[in-house]
Amino acid sequence: MAGNRIFLTEIFEEFQDERKNKKCVKHQEHLYGVNITVVEAPGWDKDTTPSEELITEVQQSVSMCAPGPHAFLLVVPISKAFTEKDYKAAVMLLMPLGERVWRHCMVLFTWGDWLTSRPIEEHIAREGKPLQLLVERCWNRYHVISCNRFTDPFPVIELLQKIYDMTARNKGQCFTTDGQQKKTQILPWSARKSLTEEEWNRREEELVDRMLKAIANEPEVPTFPSVRTAGSIDPAYLPN
Repeated sequence: MAGNRIFLTEIFEEFQDERKNKKCVKHQEHLYGVNITVVEAPGWDKDTTPSEELITEVQQSVSMCAPGPHAFLLVVPISKAFTEKDYKAAVMLLMPLGERVWRHCMVLFTWGDWLTSRPIEEHIAREGKPLQLLVERCWNRYHVISCNRFTDPFPVIELLQKIYDMTARNKGQCFTTDGQQKKTQILPWSARKSLTEEEWNRREEELVDRMLKAIANEPEVPTFPSVRTAGSIDPAYLPN
């Protein structure tokens, strides 16, 4: 669904037969003035440790974005709990790629409709330590989209702008598995000048401050927003 949201069309199959072998799927489109390549790498079954085959398939996905991907979008649906098992599974999947892969990672929250009027920082604070650790490992980079609003391109353009910022911070380098970072042309539709180190540090400090304030305002008794809002969501739109 996240891939379909980026391309604003039904290009990826949203529901796969769990009995079939999950493989990476690649699609390319020319949108917003740039060529966009999205590779859908398989996730893992609920409450199941990722298999060796799955880890190998995720490694294979990197080679499908020659010379390498600019961004890894770690898709986290807001409509379900993010547990410690989920965090460990995400780390396990990326571990063979090395620690520097996290410089290219961003958390992509889906089902943003479930937030209603709450800011995403509040959801991160309420969800608990596993999700907070994942966001921190991604250098506090995250974005929110609503999967069933295909007619509004603004959230996707905003996502691409964040990917551009991340690529600029990485000096235009994409991720490669051979240890050699390669420079490629970053998104041309953005004419913004390169930010100074002071500006990057200021932005990161602002993100951290917003996170800390959201956590500080949380009550000691844990809450479960996904359970509390489940009744207001049309079951036809529940994620698999």
